[in-house]
Amino acid sequence: MKSKYLLSKQDGAIVIEERGELDPGTFSSLSEKKMDIEDFDEAVKIGTAAVVEVFRDNNIFPPSSYANQIAEAIIEMLKDGAEPEKELLFNDLDFLVKGERPIIVAPDVESEAAEIDIIDDMLADDVDEEAAFIEDDFSSLEDPESGSLKVADDDIGDMDIDV
Repeated sequence: MKSKYLLSKQDGAIVIEERGELDPGTFSSLSEKKMDIEDFDEAVKIGTAAVVEVFRDNNIFPPSSYANQIAEAIIEMLKDGAEPEKELLFNDLDFLVKGERPIIVAPDVESEAAEIDIIDDMLADDVDEEAAFIEDDFSSLEDPESGSLKVADDDIGDMDIDV
């Protein structure tokens, strides 16, 4: 969406009108704020951020980059001999494109797929060998009559425990 801010100095006040482009080439008024020039006196001495704090509220709350440009225009308007009106036009697409992140190119899928196949083959071979080792290792513990594991013949009760 395109936004237009009309700034004017009239009768000891600064008027900010925010307009939005609802149809191509047609701007509709969204909000308007009128503030005494005296409200800006201290803020102008401090800087742009202070001027933004003066005009920003729930009704007029432009993005920071827009707000800073509006504040700079207000500061210029308050100087002696400056034009009493300014028009600032912003396009949200320009605002969004500046923050665009670079595109990361994916690695070569075919070579990655080949590597995955090799790794899968290696893992499959290892699993079979480990399974055989586990069967051999526990076969001596099985009781041939019941098919369950044998209990160790150690006499646990013969140990001396000092308390």
